[in-house]
Amino acid sequence: MKRSSLFIIGLLLLATYSITTHGQSEQEEIHRQWLYERYAEATSIKPGMSRADLLRAFEEDGGLQRIPATRYLLKSCNMIKIEVEFDTEYGQAYKEKPDADLKITKVSQPYLEYPHAD
Repeated sequence: MKRSSLFIIGLLLLATYSITTHGQSEQEEIHRQWLYERYAEATSIKPGMSRADLLRAFEEDGGLQRIPATRYLLKSCNMIKIEVEFDTEYGQAYKEKPDADLKITKVSQPYLEYPHAD
């Protein structure tokens, strides 16, 4: 009797462990997939694209920046950032251009950082 009780308890524990572990791996896979999608968004910006293309997926980060801004936040996850440089002169020599005419010359790898506040 004791053996059968221990056997049943063992089976219940094993079943509980399997269900719990299976649920965690599904959740982990969902999180992993979400992160892959955000990374793909963040790396979709390439040199030669315009600032208008950039602003479809990103927005300017806060804090002090050059004009035009060089630090951008991914709209779908504002902790993912990139740094970009445009084909323009910065500082006092800057002449405003439409976003479609302002081309990206350099893009950093995505990185994580809290958004800057204004």
